[in-house]
Amino acid sequence: MKQLFNLIGSTIKYFATNWIAIAALAISYLNYRQNNSQIEIDSTGQSDWLLSLLLNSGESIVNENGLLHVNLRIINSSGSDISFFDLIVLSSNNKQLTYHCQKQHNVFTRLEERLIISGLKSDYDIIELNIPETNFGTLKSHSLTSLDIIVPADDISSELFVFFKTTKKNWVFRKNKIGYINSPYQSFSASYRVEESNKPNYKEALEVLRKQ
Repeated sequence: MKQLFNLIGSTIKYFATNWIAIAALAISYLNYRQNNSQIEIDSTGQSDWLLSLLLNSGESIVNENGLLHVNLRIINSSGSDISFFDLIVLSSNNKQLTYHCQKQHNVFTRLEERLIISGLKSDYDIIELNIPETNFGTLKSHSLTSLDIIVPADDISSELFVFFKTTKKNWVFRKNKIGYINSPYQSFSASYRVEESNKPNYKEALEVLRKQ
């Protein structure tokens, strides 16, 4: 019993003597937790088909093989902005697919100063789109970033995967299980089912659009 009281007394004395250092350590840990990368992916896992992309010039972009649309919602609940990069789209057979970015519209594509602003769905409803500027960007603190990924359906399988890295390094004992497996940076992904049965007849739809 005497040893127990001695241990308790020594513990109290230690905390009383070193309380400033302990408090500083606790504050540092709380700051680390607050500012550490806290990224979440909010995805329905669904995709839909678009007949065309509408530009702010009144022009449109079409693809006779179809345009597949998925929405990537990224939540940054941390107290600091976080940059992301290497945004890519893969098919289920691990083939990297192209997707539309605003920066693709330039003098070389003869689409300078034109922006994709909306999409025409297969039921002819129009939806607003937030197309990525390019394959990198910034996730604002305490915010949700919604990106509309549009993939030309030239070679699409039954599932799509969207990956991106952040500028936050991986924890020492944590490895990426999916995505950029060998990357030292944290990576995130979302998967989407592709319903071929819902794919419209694009040749017929485009003929209708041309006659309008």
